[in-house]
Amino acid sequence: RIGERKIMMGGFASSIITMIVAPLGGIIWMLFAIIILSVTLTLVFTPSTSYLGKVAPPSQRGLSMGLWNGAWALGYVVGPVAGGAIVDSLTYPWMFLILMMCLLIAMLIFLKTPMRGGNNENTREPSTISLTENP
Repeated sequence: RIGERKIMMGGFASSIITMIVAPLGGIIWMLFAIIILSVTLTLVFTPSTSYLGKVAPPSQRGLSMGLWNGAWALGYVVGPVAGGAIVDSLTYPWMFLILMMCLLIAMLIFLKTPMRGGNNENTREPSTISLTENP
């Protein structure tokens, strides 16, 4: 078992690398990079719900999963519109740069998720994140 956290970190890292390389080539390379990005973001999205189920307290699990999946769904709607606006007002490399920065911020926030227990990810439990209560 590799663990959700390692899979998600691999997805974040490979997505960021793809965003660095994507604007360097022509339109064919950009298309290839978007296909790679789809696969690498799947490495983030797929285990995220399972990981969130471990991190969220049982009383807030439904709320946290609903907010998480709602944010992803909103991103699917807003993302292409925002990307088109960025490309129209700037150039397409800026779209990749802004997406890379968003992914980097998300990865850093994910790294700050507190874990408790031993050093082995497979045996330790994540600390809970409360959405409505102060710690």
